[in-house]
Amino acid sequence: MAEGIVRPALWTPSRRTVNLILLLLSDYVLDEGVRVGARSITEVMQDCGVEEHAARSALSRMTRRELIDGVRHGRPIYHAIHTRGADLLTDLHRRVSPVDPEVARWDGSWTLLTFTLPDAWQKQRHELRARLGDYNFGALRGGLWIAPSYVGRDVRIDDLASRDHIRIFTGRPVEPEGVAEMVSEAWDLDGLDRGFRAFIRSWAPDRGRGSSLVVLLTLIAEWADAVRGDPRLAADVLPSDWPRAEAQELFETRLAEVSSQARREAAERLDTRPPRGSSS
Repeated sequence: MAEGIVRPALWTPSRRTVNLILLLLSDYVLDEGVRVGARSITEVMQDCGVEEHAARSALSRMTRRELIDGVRHGRPIYHAIHTRGADLLTDLHRRVSPVDPEVARWDGSWTLLTFTLPDAWQKQRHELRARLGDYNFGALRGGLWIAPSYVGRDVRIDDLASRDHIRIFTGRPVEPEGVAEMVSEAWDLDGLDRGFRAFIRSWAPDRGRGSSLVVLLTLIAEWADAVRGDPRLAADVLPSDWPRAEAQELFETRLAEVSSQARREAAERLDTRPPRGSSS
């Protein structure tokens, strides 16, 4: 571990560990195409609170899942983001980005999605539900999923299930006064509210958190956790004291404070190799 780094509480292997590794390999830190030595990755993960064995296990799992690839230069292995990892990273960047101004111009229409998959498609069913959640759809009773029209148009599901098993519509509620109740049923607004406020409490104080690289990675990973499942709804269907805007502004401020130094630190600290000339 780098000298002088203050480690936060240890995190168990999780989606957050995957996000941390993808972010370390992404253009937040490194130029596209550069490979990073596995030892460098595990050392940075330790500074982020991930134990060494957990980081190495995560690298192995991510390689098997084709989120990253691994190429040997002599004995050491060097990693870069693979196709599926790039897709996850795109989704992560989308989640942490500010709410689109188009939300304020929303016309009140909704995307409605329902699906019926064969009983044997348990894996596809699980993956489809996870993908819909990642795309900010909410589940209503009877297997009906909803999203604001500006969210629903962007969902990519062709790789998970045949369109023959999925039906997508757009529409408006017959009783507009019931929208708030529908929103509360489809999304865990209380949980999201707690997550935003916890993020604000954690990141508002101006206190040391270790190196700029560690701050950047943990900042983005924690914000990604806070916004997971946020439907990005228009203000008129959300509670009046909804804290997303305050939390987003804080995230952007902290990100701007550390980004440049984090890139410099990564360039100095990480063991990297160019992609060409690699051998398996």
